[in-house]
This record gives sequence, C-alpha cells and structure tokens, in this order.
Amino acid sequence: MSKPSDALNSPYLVVDVESNGKDFRHDPEARLTGVAIAYRFNGEVFSLFHPWDQLPTEWADVIRNHPCRVFHNAKYDLVALATSGINVTHLPFYDTMLMGHWIDENMPNKSLDFMSKRYGGKPKLKPPEIKAAEKSGRWDLIPLPILAEYAKNDAFITLELFEKLYPRFTEEGYAGELWDIEQKFVRLIIRMESYGVRIDKELCKSEIAYGIQRMEEISRELKANVGSRDDLEVLLIDVLKLTPYKISEKTGKPSFDKESMAHYEFELEQRNDTTAKLVLEYRGWQKAVSAYYKSYLQLCSRSQNVHPNFKLHGTRTGRLSCEKPNFQQVPRKSSSRWNRNNKAVIIARNGWVLFEADYANLEFRLGAVYSKEPNMVKPLIAGVKPFDAMAELLHGPHWTDEQRQACKVETYMTSYGAGTAKIAKVLGISPEASKERRSRFWQAYPKLLAITRKAQRNAEIRGYAPLWSGRRRHFPYKSECHKAFNSIIQGGAAELVKRIMLRLADLLDWDECRMLLQIHDSIVFEIREDKIDTWLPVIRTIMEDVGAIHSAFKLVPFPVDIKKWGEK
Repeated sequence: MSKPSDALNSPYLVVDVESNGKDFRHDPEARLTGVAIAYRFNGEVFSLFHPWDQLPTEWADVIRNHPCRVFHNAKYDLVALATSGINVTHLPFYDTMLMGHWIDENMPNKSLDFMSKRYGGKPKLKPPEIKAAEKSGRWDLIPLPILAEYAKNDAFITLELFEKLYPRFTEEGYAGELWDIEQKFVRLIIRMESYGVRIDKELCKSEIAYGIQRMEEISRELKANVGSRDDLEVLLIDVLKLTPYKISEKTGKPSFDKESMAHYEFELEQRNDTTAKLVLEYRGWQKAVSAYYKSYLQLCSRSQNVHPNFKLHGTRTGRLSCEKPNFQQVPRKSSSRWNRNNKAVIIARNGWVLFEADYANLEFRLGAVYSKEPNMVKPLIAGVKPFDAMAELLHGPHWTDEQRQACKVETYMTSYGAGTAKIAKVLGISPEASKERRSRFWQAYPKLLAITRKAQRNAEIRGYAPLWSGRRRHFPYKSECHKAFNSIIQGGAAELVKRIMLRLADLLDWDECRMLLQIHDSIVFEIREDKIDTWLPVIRTIMEDVGAIHSAFKLVPFPVDIKKWGEK
C-alpha cells in the first residue's frame, strides 16, 4: 500500500499531471484534473492517482517536500502545478525528456511513448477515450477510471525511463553543474513565456487582407496558382528554365521541398525578371500571411499577448527552437513589402519599449576563438567587420558588395559542411570555380582548416564533439562527422547565450526590464520608458563581457548591437 512517508523516503518521485487541455500560462479556464505519482521504495514500484479536487493534503505535501521530483516535460508540469497551488518550480527536478535529448539529440522523437519503447519500456496507454481527447482537446471529458489508469501508467513508465537514463546521463558528466544550469534555464524560459509579447491585432488583420489581395492579383497576372505544386513546376522549370535542384525519389518529378525552394528562391533573387519577382512576392506573402499574421491572431490570449513555446529539445545543436508561433523565423531585416511589418505587429505594453540586443557575427567570432586563425583574430581585434576583412583578403582592396556577400555565403555554407558542388549551385558558378574558391579560402585561413579537420577526426574516433561547456554533440555515423566543427560552434553559441541570459536574469529588476524572447543570437527586452537609460548600459556590459563566462572568449571582442525593436 502506498504511504506518504515511504514516498518521501524514496530516492526520487515521479509526478505526472493531467489537465483539461487549456494553457496554464495564460488561460484562466486551465484546470488540473488529476495527478499521478510513482516512486520506488524497498525495490518495489508504487504508482497512484488522485483526482485533483480530491488530492489528500499529505500527498500534496509529498510533492512539495520531496528532495527530488522527476517529470517528462518539466516546463509544462511545473507551471501547471504552480498555477494550481503547488509551487515547486524553485526546487530541484529532473526531466526525462531533456535527459534523453542530451544523451541522444539525434533521437527523432522525444515523446514519453517513443522514449519509453526505445529504452525497452511499456508504451503509453491509448484507449479510444484517450485518442478522442487527443484529437478534440477535450481532456476533461475522459471518464475518471480511464484517466486514472492512463496517468498511473505514464508515471510508472517515466520512473522506469529515468532509471535507465540516469546512469548514462551521469557518465557523460551531465548530472552536476550542467544540469543545475539547465534547471535555472528552464525556470527562466517559464518566466519569459508567462509574460509573452503584445500583438497589434488590427495591423495583423490589415496585412492579411492586403496579402490575400496581392496573391490573387499575382495569380491572375501569371495565369497560374503559385501555391499549386504543378503550377509551380511549370513556372520554375518550364517558363523560367531553372535546372531541377532535386528529383523526388517517390514521384520522379522535381522536388519543391524546403531545401529545394531555398535554392530556387536564391536563383530567382538574382534575376531581373518580372515572372521571377512575382513568384517570389507570392511565396513571400503566402508565408507572411500564414506563418506570421494569421498565426499570431489565432494564438493571441485574452490579454492580447502571444505566449510562444520555447523548446529546449527542438534542435540537435542545442539552440532553442520556438513554436506556436515560431518567433525564430521572424526575419531580422527585410526590404520586401511582405516582411515589412512582421516585426511591427509585435509591440510593447503601454509605458514600455521593446529593444533587441544582437551579437554581431557570434559564430564567426567563436570560430576565431577556437581556431586562433590570425587572419580572423586580427581584424576582429581591430574592429573590422569580419566579411569586409575576408573580402579584402580574398579579392583585394577594391572588393565589391557582391564579393563580400559571396564570402559570407561561402563561409557559413562551409561551416555547415556544404561541399563545393552545393556552394556552386547556390552562388551560381561552375563546380570548377567553386573548387578554386574553396582552395583560396583554406589557403587564407589555414588554422581554421586545421581545427575543422581535427574536429572531424576526433568525432569519428569518439562518436561525439565536445562543446566548451561540457555538453556533447553526438555523431553515431562517421558520414556525419564533417559537421563536427559547425556543431561545436553552433552548440557553443547556444551555451554562451544561455549563460548570458541567466546572468541577466539574476541582475534585472523585472518590474523595470525583462527578457521576452530569444531569437538565435539576439535577446528581446521590454524596458519601462523611464528606465531605458538605466538598463541599456547594463545589458550591453553583461552581454559583451563573455570573458566572464569562459576565459578563452577574451581572445576577440563580442560586440552587441542594441536597437529599438523593428529598427533597421
């Protein structure tokens, strides 16, 4: 029989909450419907469930007072519990979802069902009533006996999963300081998401109306529907004579997937052709209307705020990803009409001002730190913009903007592991010319080449690439190890920004200045109008003092560009 005293004396306590499907971060109708607990005592596993309105005081106290709670998706469960009167957000916890992600970020699915089965455990229970609730969102209609068995099973398989993950988690060095930092970061993301960002609903509506009108006009002018796959093939391949970038194995026809369209759109941008411009404009409005303006309106809470979901397990590199809506895809700057207002619809609350603080060329600077390449380090110390210096080194003192842009594209594509053939396609040059450019690039930056090759060799031997923080990027297949150095840089950037955010979170007075968003290498702040002069210098000082995070970063400056949100 389950006893509260036994549960308190167990080494860890799994807590799984069930709700009515509403968002606890902003919806006043969000309610917990039940809580399941699992623990191991004297070698035996106990799992129990209580309807939330019947949770005995002694079991509520167990949740509050246990030395170590375990969740699967702690970010959700902690908010749900705190909103319902059991605030344990500030106390130690583990999260099997994040633990599994750290151990194997290549795992395609981090759901409890997938991870439990992957590690030899039982699946989640999926009776018809649960499937219906997943489809409709009406979790409050599940009969209590079915909900009880479902929740008890979730708690049980979470406990078993934790016991299987923890030894490997500890072996890789994650269970100490690194996990302490991650717990703090989870708490920070919870705080940021709770504020959300204010949305200008009327501007969203006007942009939707204008965008739909323009797409209809373009379709009439082209006599084709750019949103149709078949019409798109006619326009790109038959009319504009673009060479198919990729052929679908399934259909044998040109592919128009995300990667292919990025290539086609790059080619279209180089053309001074009416059809090309109209295709680009249609696709620009198509994305802006659906991914930005409509999405913002649909997700807007009663308080006119949007509360994005930042996923700490959403990328292999360790960077945050974002959904509902995806603020990570908001363009930094754009001259195109369809992107003109996608930042303007995100507004400050009354009496506040939004600012964006953005690291300049963060990954390039980390590459300089790792490689200690003089032709990268010296210009950065002198304050020269990195791609200006690169264009001069490769093309002489009279370089052009086009040559500078090509340097930038080639640098980042190379760091992402792209070969000369792919770079040739993107730059619109011959494979031979691309090989010659690559050769000159590596001759100019020999230490960067050396560290890139070293990272690849080490990844092939170890099966992973270590980040400066102690986190690892795993490579189960040697064919992927050419991405090792890029992973070290991207993951290292994510770890650096994370620690900077935590330093800021400790220093800021959130009644005067608060963090709302992280968008790759930038942080968005909302500052009270009368406190702008107080907090902007603090933000700059903390963000640029990366040497306080790791002494190696003192090699080059890490400047931060701070401007009002939406300013060019």
